[in-house]
Amino acid sequence: NRHYLRSPKGQFDEFDLPGGKSNQTTSVNDKGELTGCYSTSFRVHGFVRKTNGKLITFDLPWGETEDMCLETINNSGQIAGYARYGQFGENEIGFIRMP
Repeated sequence: NRHYLRSPKGQFDEFDLPGGKSNQTTSVNDKGELTGCYSTSFRVHGFVRKTNGKLITFDLPWGETEDMCLETINNSGQIAGYARYGQFGENEIGFIRMP
């Protein structure tokens, strides 16, 4: 499962997420930073891809969630997303991640 970022000049930059079985890119800001989510086995994690290609992957501070995704990133690098957790993912929260 590859991700692609197309520049305004039409060039493509490809990248993979480590262990990613299913990937989703959800947002890109004016700087070209991307956010999204990807799954590994039965867990879903968030990711940020910086303009220099560096990937930052993470879970919420209390551990892995059943379902989590970063929905948007602004030009300051602030990210909004959601997570479902609990034995069957019955609890849901929204969150903001600051850079």
